Amino acid sequence: MSSVFHSEKDIVHALGYGIMLRSTDGDNLWKKKGIIGDFPKTIHLPTPKVRYAVGQSGSIIKTTDAGENWKFIRNGRGFIVGKKGKIFSFETN
Repeated sequence: MSSVFHSEKDIVHALGYGIMLRSTDGDNLWKKKGIIGDFPKTIHLPTPKVRYAVGQSGSIIKTTDAGENWKFIRNGRGFIVGKKGKIFSFETN
């Protein structure tokens, strides 16, 4: 695992190479989330329900249910800046 994020009292996200885990009981029981094909590096938590995660290879994923379900997003009205001057746009809705 490379990063751990506490988003609410008992909700924890752990990120690693090709894996994202989520716990809703403070880190006793973990569930694997279906994120395939990248190395998730960080999570942005703008609201209690909406979260964005970015991967090392440029994946941008979003959840609107506090991390229970994630979907890959591509084009839109927001921007993320990454290593080596890469700039990505993404859908913020």
